[in-house]
Amino acid sequence: MSLAPSAPAASGQEKQAALPRELSELLIELSIGVHRFAMYPPGHPSLSIGVAHRQLIIEGVATDSRPPVLSDLARRLHGHQLGTLSFAKGTNAREVEGMLTLLGRASERGGEPAGLLPRDQIPSWEFARVHPVGYDQLEMKGERGEEPEQLDRAAQLWL
Repeated sequence: MSLAPSAPAASGQEKQAALPRELSELLIELSIGVHRFAMYPPGHPSLSIGVAHRQLIIEGVATDSRPPVLSDLARRLHGHQLGTLSFAKGTNAREVEGMLTLLGRASERGGEPAGLLPRDQIPSWEFARVHPVGYDQLEMKGERGEEPEQLDRAAQLWL
């Protein structure tokens, strides 16, 4: 006589419990967060995310515009008239929550785009910031034919 619990009978018709959508999305977001923390080791100074109409630019590299999650985020940020999000060392959960609250406001449903607010009314936090598109600060720089590697980081992002 065995006191060990019996294993369920193996059959091709076993049902696997489906995870509710909200929990599945939470796990995906958690995975992305863990991945980001692994990419940026302690002491990493900052992270800036540039915004284009359907793409994001991170560390000077544009994201693929095909994944709907990334292209939707780019579209939302672009709709808010934002050019960059920046996170400096020290950014905490309260600051990220504040930024997400700001960005969660739907500019396409009549809300005021964050980037069009007067500069003194754009929310900011100690280590996290949203930066409006700065067309007023755009200038031509460098010589004709100058290679992108010779341009400063801001000019490279515009290219």
